[in-house]
Amino acid sequence: MTIKEQLRAVAKEYARQFGKIIGIAPDYWVGGDIQLGVCSYADYYFGLEEMQVVVDNLDRWVKKHGTIEKVAAEVIDWHDYAIIIEHQQNLFSWLDGHRPTANEIELERICGQINVLREIVEFYPSHTVGNVIMQLEARVKELSKTKEPKDKGE
Repeated sequence: MTIKEQLRAVAKEYARQFGKIIGIAPDYWVGGDIQLGVCSYADYYFGLEEMQVVVDNLDRWVKKHGTIEKVAAEVIDWHDYAIIIEHQQNLFSWLDGHRPTANEIELERICGQINVLREIVEFYPSHTVGNVIMQLEARVKELSKTKEPKDKGE
């Protein structure tokens, strides 16, 4: 068996075990190639690295969250959060209980908006859009100065 064949076999096994944990069978590898490392599970997409974090540390996560079902719910919550907020907090930290503060979430959202607006201005110069960018940047500075209390559990 070549190294490439071994890689495919291991990746398929991770995908199978991960699907069993989250309760969704793997559909396909994005781009039709395991080497890209992203697998579709219904409406969700997970990289091989995320699958490994869950599968390789399952005992730890079950001990922390109580059941495999609760671990699966946390994995899906992380996925939804990462997609909606466009924030790439790693899955290990998420499962370990680390969550961004409300300010961090707001900062991520605003920075994403600023980036989109900058792309628009690049192709369609506009004073109005430029003013919106300046207002959003001012909000980022304001939020960056604000300190939120940490959760009592931390």
